[in-house]
This record gives sequence, structure tokens and C-alpha cells, in this order.
Amino acid sequence: MERTCLKCGHQHQFNDALPSDACPQCGAIYAKVEAARRLADSPPAQAPVNPAAASSRLDVWHWTLLATCVLLAISTALLGSLLFQELRLNRVLLSQREVKPAEPIRNPPAAIAAASLDVRPPAPMSSARPPASLAEGAEVMVVSGYEAEGKARQGTAVQVSIDRPGKSVLLVLASYERIVWQVSASEATQVRAILVSGYDRPRVETPLTAPVYQTKLPYSYEKDSGTFVALLKGLKSLFGVEKVDAFRGQYSLPERVVIDQPDPPQSDLTLQGEQPQAPLKSMEFQLSDKTFAKVPWSLGGPVGTAPPAPLASPGAILVPGDGRIYRIASHAFEIVEPATGKVTPLELPDNFPRLSWPTDVTYDSKRHLVVLASLGGEGYLYRYAVDEGRWQDFRSLDNIDINALAYDEQADRFAAWTSEGGLLFLAGDGTPLNTRRLADRLPGYNRLYDTGNSRPPRLQVVPQGDRIALLRTSGDSVQMIWYYDVPMDLVQLTYKKDAAAGAQP
Repeated sequence: MERTCLKCGHQHQFNDALPSDACPQCGAIYAKVEAARRLADSPPAQAPVNPAAASSRLDVWHWTLLATCVLLAISTALLGSLLFQELRLNRVLLSQREVKPAEPIRNPPAAIAAASLDVRPPAPMSSARPPASLAEGAEVMVVSGYEAEGKARQGTAVQVSIDRPGKSVLLVLASYERIVWQVSASEATQVRAILVSGYDRPRVETPLTAPVYQTKLPYSYEKDSGTFVALLKGLKSLFGVEKVDAFRGQYSLPERVVIDQPDPPQSDLTLQGEQPQAPLKSMEFQLSDKTFAKVPWSLGGPVGTAPPAPLASPGAILVPGDGRIYRIASHAFEIVEPATGKVTPLELPDNFPRLSWPTDVTYDSKRHLVVLASLGGEGYLYRYAVDEGRWQDFRSLDNIDINALAYDEQADRFAAWTSEGGLLFLAGDGTPLNTRRLADRLPGYNRLYDTGNSRPPRLQVVPQGDRIALLRTSGDSVQMIWYYDVPMDLVQLTYKKDAAAGAQP
């Protein structure tokens, strides 16, 4: 077979039987290349197809695809669960981002009874009444509190040191919790006696020779409190004194108290307390006596020289024009005919909240409504239409506790005193408007009660527009009057029974 050399172009006979041959001209071996070309030019041989094998391969692909889908579904579910937990954790963390972290627990060292506390034998203590002469010419020093501050480290011991050279001192120690009083004095200080009191039997340790008396005087850690007034009254009963010269009071008394000088003169240290002032603005008003006749009063006290008439009890009013008395009777409300004394209960409608703990009643002269305040439940205002003789409506006070209520004709609103010691203003329809806490601002008011354990006492409210009188009554008499100026937000004590009243403007 004649072929052409691919390298040099020489033609020569090629033996197809031989696996390879060389060009006689250039010696190139090209037969394998020609064979490969022929093989490439020939159509490929088709292998026989096995239907069973093809079906098997298709099933494998199906199962693989199915397994992949299942794995994807499981992975998606797991990721969704993790995402949900992460979102919930984030919400919790965000809700607590303003919460202050807990303080670490502190572990103070143990106090060794004998070594660190320096325990001494207790001083002899007498339960007899101390002689009244002990306070004559002596400075009365009071140290009082609920407990000892350093009891976690120092135990219940409180050291009291008196340094008043050339002075005589009557020392009064009072507490609620048991305290070991360790009393000392400078060499030139004369301690006449030590009075000690406490809920648990107290203990006094002192090198002084002064007698120690156990009394029942109350403790007080504030001068502006009814408990301090009770302490002063107890001292007056024992010694006839109406003031103390120094007061060191705290809820938790420090480990060491030093008294080396008296306190500056102040009304808080006296039994009389704050004295009334001349009111900045004049204000006259009327109060009802026991017959519901009107009695003239002013911020400085009763008008005129005649003794003030006994006042009507709180929770009862005489409605002008109607002529009947509307009054609270325990947990009920009733009408009284003055001429005959006939009493008619006023039952609430069935769809009204039950009347519980009614506190005060007033008359809305513009709308001719008797308005009743109560504490029961969340507190309610009930309005009774006098002309129609029926209950008109009620309104929730949303847990605002009203102790005293009065209608203000000038401002067409209500003014009320709350159990939290605040002045509450309500619109003519009874809607609460705003409140102002005055208890801590009224001079001498906190001395009327135990500020740490009881609620502020009731004050009667007499409103006249921006001028408001607040009256403290006891029984059928007025004990104190404060003036409150609404736009100036100013308070004054203007009247105090058995005290020099402020000059009238």
C-alpha cells in the first residue's frame, strides 16, 4: 500500500501487515500514527446496554437525592430551633440590660467575743424612777436608734464618749434592738446619770460612777417624728424638761458616738416644736359646728374673741336648700332629717361596687350632687343627685386612697387629702388630675405620727381656688392649720392651738 511520509513527503509502499514501518528517505516511523488515524476515523463500537444496570443506577440516584433532601430538612429544622432559642435569649438579655448586677457576697471576719469586743462587767442598773432633780442644771444628751450599725463586725456594742468639761450631763440612751452601751467621759465632765431603754434588756458598761436607770422611754432616730415627741414627753414626765440639748439619732447607730458640744438651738429639739408664722396671704373660710351652723375661721385661727365652737364630726354635711344631713355611718351612707331625726339609708344600685370603708362626703354646689369617697376595693367616688333623689354614677379612683374630700366652688374642682400625705386635685366630674406630696414639707406635720411605722394622719381640706387651708383636727377642735399656695408651691404653718398665732395680715 503506497503511503506518503508525514515528515518528508516521500511516497513508498507500506505493508499493512507490519505493526510499523520506516520511511526509506528520512527513516521516520509513521505507521503507528496512520493506524491511530484509521482507528479514530472508524465509528466507535457500541457496548451492549444492560437494562437492569441502568435501572439500578437510576434507583441509586433517587435514593441519594432523597437522603440529601432528608438531611437538608433535618438541618433546616435544627438551624430553626437554634435561631428560635437565640432570639429568645436575646429578648431575655435585652429585657435585663437595665438590671444592676448582683453585688458579690461579702464575708466579714468573725467577731471574737472576748478579745475584740472588750467586754466589761455590766454597770448596776436600777428599775426605780430616777429623781427629778437629775436634770436640774444639766445638759440633756440623747443617743437613740433602732440598732447598732457594726453588729456584723463589732457585735452590738456602741461606744458613747462625752466630752463636756465643766458641765453636768444627763445621758439618755434608747434603742429597739439590744445594744451594749460602752459609755465614757472626759475627766472634767460630770455625768449625773445614765438613762437606758430598749425592747430587749440593754446593757451598760462604763467606768463612771454615775447611776444607771432602766426606763421605758421610746427610741427615735429622727427629730421630725412623733416618736421623738413621745421621747420628749417621757422626759418631761420624769424631769419636767421640755427640750434636749443634743440629739444623735440614726436608724443604725455607728460604732462610736462622740458628743463634745450641744446642738444649735432649734425648735425641733423642743416639745413645742415648730411655731406658726404670719400667713403670706389672707384667707377666711367657714367651718361647720355640731349643729352645722357656719363658724368663721381664718388661717390664723378662729375669728373673734369667743372660744371656738365644737366642730361637726368628719363625714357629715348639711346640704343647702335641701336641708337634710348626709352622713357616713360605719360602712353605710344615710340621710337624716334634722327636724324629726328620721334616718333613711341610701342603698347603692345593684350594678354599683359595694360601699366599703367610706371616708368623706362633700357637696358639689354647681351640679347639686353629693359626692362620697371610699377606700374599698380600688377606691370609688359615688355621686348622688339631690334634686332627683337617686344615685347618678360612680368612678374608680384606681387605688388612690382619699381620706378627706372638699369641693372648690371657685375652681370648680375637688381637692382631697390622700393616705400617702398628698394633696389630690380632681376635675368637676371626679377625674383625678394631679397630686402633690406635702407631708414632708408641712412644718411640724411629721411630729404628729410615727413616720417609720404608720401612715400620715388625715387633714381636712378647705380650698379656695389657688389658696388652700389644711386643718389638723382632733375630736371637735382644730389643732393646727397650714396654708398652701398652689401657684407658688409654698407651705406655711399659720395656726397652732395653745401657741402664739401668727399675726393676721
